Amino acid sequence: MKLSEQVEKVLHKIQNIEVPEDLSLSEAGRAFYEKFIPLAGEKETVFQIDQKGIT
Repeated sequence: MKLSEQVEKVLHKIQNIEVPEDLSLSEAGRAFYEKFIPLAGEKETVFQIDQKGIT
């Protein structure tokens, strides 16, 4: 299966995220997340959150 150019670029960026080796597993996970999340784009404002179907 051929991936789109956009997907190829994002995968390349993800593979090149560097995390210091001296961190604990949880710290390394957080460091990776903080570098990864900007790939999601701009933040959106949340106007309202409704809980539905919760009893």
